[in-house]
Amino acid sequence: DAFYDSSKQKVMAMKRTRFADLIIDETVAALPPEMDAGTILAQALSSNFDLEALVDDDARQYLARIACLQDKMPELGLPQFSATPWVDLLDDWCMGCSSLAELKAQSFLAVIQAKLTHQQRSEIEREAPERMPVPSGNQIKLTYEAGKAPVLAVRIQELFGMIDTPKIARNRQPVLVHLLAPNYRVQQITPDLASFWKNTYPEVKKDLKARYPKHSWPDDPLIAQAERGPKRKRPT
Repeated sequence: DAFYDSSKQKVMAMKRTRFADLIIDETVAALPPEMDAGTILAQALSSNFDLEALVDDDARQYLARIACLQDKMPELGLPQFSATPWVDLLDDWCMGCSSLAELKAQSFLAVIQAKLTHQQRSEIEREAPERMPVPSGNQIKLTYEAGKAPVLAVRIQELFGMIDTPKIARNRQPVLVHLLAPNYRVQQITPDLASFWKNTYPEVKKDLKARYPKHSWPDDPLIAQAERGPKRKRPT
């Protein structure tokens, strides 16, 4: 007999000797190779267990990237996942696992990606990228949330020379830019980068230049060189 032992958090097998309905002897046995331990594990965890807690941020972000493209690029035909895909895909997630420890080591992101075609995965990487290049040369991570514009949180100096708000999904979805001070705290949030440079940057510059004099604060940020960090003074 095979069962999930909640105290040991794994599927186990017992060899039992019975006389009629009476068990007269039982010993722990190895799981038979033909046994589908993953199905037993999934059945045990499907109730009274917080599966969502096992889902890492990479998988959550990937689901939000899919949701973004479902809204902006329905022609891709991406699969519709429910609000609890870790429940719906639990059998697939548990495949090949016989313990909770093995399930935790199993990538839920890979389970999601297995539901996509190669072309769909390629489109997601291209049209809802994990990272976005900025004028400084850095690749800045985007933060996605279903139903909202993705957020690009980046230091002001790294965007010098970028005139317009960057977009994803074949230019159908502008990102929401979180402009960071040199201490990486949000100084301004804007969906319109051009408006920020024209109307708000002069005040931001006035406020931050005295506090961060080592950083560049050009009068015209649209023609200035983007910087990854403050320029170091050459030794004299």
